[in-house]
Amino acid sequence: MSDIDFGDYDVADAWDNEPADGLQIGIRLHLIRQRLERLSGRDLPEYWDLGAGDQGDLRYIGERIADWTLTHSPIDRHELAEQIVDIAEGRRGSDTGWEDLSLEEQHLAIAVADLIADWLIRQGAWQ
Repeated sequence: MSDIDFGDYDVADAWDNEPADGLQIGIRLHLIRQRLERLSGRDLPEYWDLGAGDQGDLRYIGERIADWTLTHSPIDRHELAEQIVDIAEGRRGSDTGWEDLSLEEQHLAIAVADLIADWLIRQGAWQ
């Protein structure tokens, strides 16, 4: 990616028309997971405190999502949810896919995809 500052959390200095950055997407996914875990009474370490393997997994997932957004429209949010699940499960070596999730898990994945999509749009990376 052309700028490592993509993904600033301040909308005022977001980059217009900047391609998505896989690392920042991975960090954002982890941030969402941290918030969900906190609601369940559990704490997860910050991204930078994760082991190299976990960071690598998140970066890989983020890069695949960044690539996917280059060929899909922001109206494809349901497909984004499926992609996130399939990419993550594939990275783990699991043969579990979207169809194997319960309806509740699919709704949660769609909610996460909506958060990621809204953030990418605010960053000017998905139009």
